[in-house]
Amino acid sequence: MKRRDLTAGTASILFAAVIGVRATAFLFSKLLLVDMGPFMLMGMRFLLAFAILAIMFRANMRAMTRSTFVHGLVLGVLFFVVMGFELVSLTMAASSTVAFLENTAIVFVPLIEALIERKLPTFKEVICTAVVMVGVGFVTLGEGFGAFGLGELLALFAGVFYAIAIIATARVARDDDATGLGVLQVGFIGLFGLLAGLVFESPVLPQTTIQWGYFIVLVVMCTCFGFAFQPIAQSRISAERAAILLAVSPLIAAILGIVVLGEPSGVGTLFGMALILGGIIASSVKRVPSDMRLPE
Repeated sequence: MKRRDLTAGTASILFAAVIGVRATAFLFSKLLLVDMGPFMLMGMRFLLAFAILAIMFRANMRAMTRSTFVHGLVLGVLFFVVMGFELVSLTMAASSTVAFLENTAIVFVPLIEALIERKLPTFKEVICTAVVMVGVGFVTLGEGFGAFGLGELLALFAGVFYAIAIIATARVARDDDATGLGVLQVGFIGLFGLLAGLVFESPVLPQTTIQWGYFIVLVVMCTCFGFAFQPIAQSRISAERAAILLAVSPLIAAILGIVVLGEPSGVGTLFGMALILGGIIASSVKRVPSDMRLPE
């Protein structure tokens, strides 16, 4: 898909599809982590996806510039850190909790950008951050302070680095080969994941036919489609629209976690999720000018 042929409307649909598919990765990863280590799972998943994508987009790989390679490496490192925190946290916390905590990234984005540009955050950004943090409290502390453990903390770290990765992607995807960036970042995530797995874990493959099915879906849909096409879609939509669409992810992950895995869904947890979702959406919506008329 060529970036110049992608309209804003099509890019929005593509981005929503990417985020929706990526949300299912929390469920499949949680099921596979029963027997596999987080880094080996990451390495196998992303390297196999890279092999598929490199064949599909071999023209982009042949025409790759030094700039694209460097930018792909940077994005790969950032998303490796995000995925590392995410997968390790999934071994300790509910997938729905991890999904909501990781997607607080969109609230961290304006705060980090304000820090980079050396300016104070706006009143709305401060309020939205406060609302989200209260929501985080309800989601993670609903059963007492013991409910907030290392897994939840790592999921929050994933959210911070996810925000940094979103900012970096927005800055390089518009002026570089978005397809090449998507493929390269997948390859580097897999390479670093495999190296970390060989150092810290023992190699373990999926153990059953069902697990292999989960793994294939994780590779083809959640990784090949979910990661490689994000830079393409994000190159044609604003950060604000991307943020709103990003809110789809924790909702889908929470529903799957509650329905399929039987994860906790008490009133406090659901209220906290609602606060987080509301804060994410509110932080990404700009005020409409008063003189703007609705189309007739």
